[in-house]
Amino acid sequence: MLALARPLGPDERIDADRATAPELARLPRVGMALAKRMVAYREAHGGFGGLPGLDRVPGVGPGLLEALSAHVSFSGGSGADDATPEPPPGDARAAAALAPLSATTTGLLPGTEASPAQASRLNLNSANAAALDALPGIGPARAASIVQYRAQHGPFQSVDDLGRVPGMGAAAVARVREHVAVP
Repeated sequence: MLALARPLGPDERIDADRATAPELARLPRVGMALAKRMVAYREAHGGFGGLPGLDRVPGVGPGLLEALSAHVSFSGGSGADDATPEPPPGDARAAAALAPLSATTTGLLPGTEASPAQASRLNLNSANAAALDALPGIGPARAASIVQYRAQHGPFQSVDDLGRVPGMGAAAVARVREHVAVP
């Protein structure tokens, strides 16, 4: 247990696809709460497979990824760039996040086809809090803020409008930009 309490050595790396929460907590700027979120996310979605997969964990952002890059390795191979993982049975949030978007969700008129880019993006003007919560760096509080802002101010005109939502800074908008759309 003493080994888990000490910081990492300069050349020591932790396999983020297999490490326990106490092992992950040894990483720079990663406390036990974030380490537990990493493990829970990995259990729900499969291995990270690389830094982009790790970026999908709520609470992980560009600055932390930079600090971790020299200290983590990935052996899982089922990360963000691989096929969409199957959600665990009974995990409604994960199932909603991984489900294909319908014409209503993408904001397309019935009978029209979505381009591949549109079909893979979440519609900011119709997504519910659970779907928004599944986006990288968006937790329940930010998801609720987005829904509340949209209810008070009307539909978003562009993805950049997310920057007006309380709690959504430029980094958060940049992190979700490729995952959302405003039709």
